[in-house]
Amino acid sequence: MSDRSTLATRVKVITVGNASVGKTCLVITYMKGVFPDNIDSTIGAAQNTRKLTMDDRLIDFHIWDTAGSERYRSLLPMYSRGAHVALVCFDNPDLKNIEEHITTVKKDNPDIHIILVATKMDSDFEYEYDDILDYANKNGYDTMYTSALKNKKVTETFELAAKRGLVLADRYPVKQLTEPKVTLDATPTRTVYGTCCGSQS
Repeated sequence: MSDRSTLATRVKVITVGNASVGKTCLVITYMKGVFPDNIDSTIGAAQNTRKLTMDDRLIDFHIWDTAGSERYRSLLPMYSRGAHVALVCFDNPDLKNIEEHITTVKKDNPDIHIILVATKMDSDFEYEYDDILDYANKNGYDTMYTSALKNKKVTETFELAAKRGLVLADRYPVKQLTEPKVTLDATPTRTVYGTCCGSQS
């Protein structure tokens, strides 16, 4: 029997949230280690891949950065299919909007783990969204307060996603449904499905 520690486990994470909340900046800062000077808004989704080692386990880490524009909202169930973790990103405490995103990703994927990610927390003073925290605690969701600009809690957010995803991946392995196959290597990659234009998403 093969030692599980020598086999890569595929973990799929998606980012969701409104346009311009900073999802793409968060992902690129994690992938490259620096804040991007210029980015295009995501149309459809962009897949980012890298290999991680966590708790002596090798992980094929797939991050799907989904478009936040309303006109692409109908595509979200397709990209969330088979995902283990959703990073629900927001830059204002609009609980109704956050709940709408969670409802969408959970519709066909009820076991997906939710991490609520406050973005653009660029000031030295880290304030908390009390209503969001109460909501997260009530529903068993994690919360992270991040700044891509200052690279604050960015790596920690994705490491938490990988950790939560690894637990679910052992229970529910990702199936190759409608997703394109990607060849992985040691270098992080970003593949955009669709064209890009405009401002950050």
